[in-house]
Amino acid sequence: MQEESDDNLCAVCISDLSLSVNFSLPKCGHTFHALCLASALRQARLCPICRVEVAASVCQDIAAVLVPERGRGNTGATDPTTIAEVLVGLECDGTDGVSTEVTVDALRLITQDRDASKLRFVASVIGRAGAQPLHQPEVRLAALAAVQAILGEPCLSDDVASLGQQILRQCCAYDKDREVRRAAISAMQDLCAPGDSEAILAVQQVLEEHNTDPQLKLQAVTCLEHLSTYGNIWAIRAALAALKNSDQDSGVQHAAFGILRSNCREGESIEILDDMSELVRTHPDPRIRQWALELLSSIEVRGGGQGIAIATFALKDVNTEVRNAALHACCSLWKPGDPEAVTLLGNLSRPPNDPACRRMAIEALEQVAEHQDPQAIQITTAALCDSYGSVRGAARHAIRSLSERGDTKTLQRVLALVDHGEIDVQTAAIEVLGELATKNDTAVVSLLQKTRSSNDSGLRWAAEQALSEMRLW
Repeated sequence: MQEESDDNLCAVCISDLSLSVNFSLPKCGHTFHALCLASALRQARLCPICRVEVAASVCQDIAAVLVPERGRGNTGATDPTTIAEVLVGLECDGTDGVSTEVTVDALRLITQDRDASKLRFVASVIGRAGAQPLHQPEVRLAALAAVQAILGEPCLSDDVASLGQQILRQCCAYDKDREVRRAAISAMQDLCAPGDSEAILAVQQVLEEHNTDPQLKLQAVTCLEHLSTYGNIWAIRAALAALKNSDQDSGVQHAAFGILRSNCREGESIEILDDMSELVRTHPDPRIRQWALELLSSIEVRGGGQGIAIATFALKDVNTEVRNAALHACCSLWKPGDPEAVTLLGNLSRPPNDPACRRMAIEALEQVAEHQDPQAIQITTAALCDSYGSVRGAARHAIRSLSERGDTKTLQRVLALVDHGEIDVQTAAIEVLGELATKNDTAVVSLLQKTRSSNDSGLRWAAEQALSEMRLW
């Protein structure tokens, strides 16, 4: 296809002249979209191409071309000179205030009429992305209202809809005024369809910024909630950007976490595991590290090496809650019977790890280890000697779950603990014997009968209970 000639393009907006009403300047003959030319003359009454001066009467002619029916005495008509003042910004008394006022009035007329043919003029008022704004925030807000009104109309052409949404995205991502950006985000939430990747990228731009108004970011993440769809990688990455930003408001972080939790697919969002790893390893906020670990099981498949590596790394985190979340993640990802998992949990079940970690390691071992795994049984039996009752309780439950009643090796290990120097350990061992031994285990029966005459009432009671339970087997 042959490239379009520059002669067929409007030099102001760089689009096809056939898309809108045109106007040729009488002195130089250069042709533009009439609305684009009107906006350009608002800044300087010179031809945008050759810089030849444009007379005031030409501005009136442009206005008459743009809205001819308003200049012919119809009901509600406006004099062409006034229209020129509105559209081109001719100043009635030489003050800037009037110019802003009449420009806003022009945009309000467009809003009222919902006139899609004026959308290119509205775009020229907004200006180009990243450039210095051509007009005051009041004017840009009026322009956004016009865009929103036009996009709300049914049966728009694809070109009009595309340009309108481009204006909203540009104001959202790049405008320097907070109220303009908020208006753009609000319009995007109302008008953009869920899953719109370009709208999501514009919102992401806001969420990635540092030292930006928290309310603006909260509005942006609310818009992202509307735009996100299940499994949408653009929405997931935008929410991740919100979490990575360390100066983010807690409300924004909570909303971003909710988006990730709702939209991540197990086994289908693994491309963000590197992002999860970055959050877990480097984010200064322990709450964010904890959330990232909680998301792992929603992303990685069971047995997935990268997810397990991330969670295992976090087991060394300085924060207790993060370590607990890491252990939960490991339990979700380890395959049953994983020998490396059993070894790691064995290491975690012993001091100097804190009691909560030791208890969770024993509970996890019960889930991960296979039934009658000798290494797991040895680990849990050793945990009966722990100085904390919660750890001993978890060990007792795990031994009962992992062992068979009458298992000789397990009974021998537990029997050795009855002579332990700590009464609490002896009591825990006797309770386990009652749960694992049978009435035919003579060594156990003999020891328990001997314990019935102990000076300690707790041991006597535990022995009685154990013998009573064993008689049923």
